Amino acid sequence: MDSPKLTPATSGFVLAAAITMLISTALSCAKDAYAPLKDAMKSLAGHDWTTQGLIDLARFLGLGVIFMKTRFAEKIDPNRLIAGLIGAVGGRGDRPCFLVCAILSEQSARLTGRLRRTYSSPLPSWCCISR
Repeated sequence: MDSPKLTPATSGFVLAAAITMLISTALSCAKDAYAPLKDAMKSLAGHDWTTQGLIDLARFLGLGVIFMKTRFAEKIDPNRLIAGLIGAVGGRGDRPCFLVCAILSEQSARLTGRLRRTYSSPLPSWCCISR
């Protein structure tokens, strides 16, 4: 069975979308863990999420054009590109951050001997979901 073919523009922007989502997720956790970064982003466009959205848009368009012009993404199997996009979408949001925070919170509780069997124990203050 032949693999589906994607145009240079489609393959370039699919790869750009996957990369943008992964970096955006990391940036979301980083700005929630590091207050000066969040404050700096807030000062640029009035709100940290507005700044992040503008950065994401610029990154997506920039990478998409670069990948389209260089035909870099066209060399990647289309099924792999689509799987990468699905994986990036599945990891989008605070799910990765939640997992890290939950693991660290439980490890911290074990070390101090205060492990509770409920989910009512507070997460670390730097955690992006503790607010």
